[in-house]
Amino acid sequence: MTFQRLAAASVIVSATILSGCGGDDLAGPGNGGGAPDVVGSYDLQSVNGDNLPATILQTPDGIVELISSNLLIRSDGNFVLDAAARATLTDGTSETVSDVTTGTWVLSGSTIVLVFDTGGCSESGTVSSNRITIEQDCDFGWRLVYEK
Repeated sequence: MTFQRLAAASVIVSATILSGCGGDDLAGPGNGGGAPDVVGSYDLQSVNGDNLPATILQTPDGIVELISSNLLIRSDGNFVLDAAARATLTDGTSETVSDVTTGTWVLSGSTIVLVFDTGGCSESGTVSSNRITIEQDCDFGWRLVYEK
């Protein structure tokens, strides 16, 4: 795998970090009583229990690591997901790429559903205090933990 292909893989991986394949047709914040509490900026803490940077792709030619991700839940019912991944070849050459994804969110009780503008895909997670935990069953099987 060339550096360009490994870097391209990191873009694809970062672009699909949270753009799962659910079919919910929801939009805007819910009124489950906790909407004001969920609004804010969350930083990714771990992927499958591994602290960042977390290796998300490994080939004989190198690795792709997720180095950061921020999930901004806005009070207007929209969210912004900003993620950065680093592709490093075995010779030590590396490149960092970023991706920004947007969409809408709904909160029902302690469940948040993120509906992505790209393709209308959705993912759901659990909100607990200052933490959002998202299970990635559709795409990669990743468990993502974000904290305020």
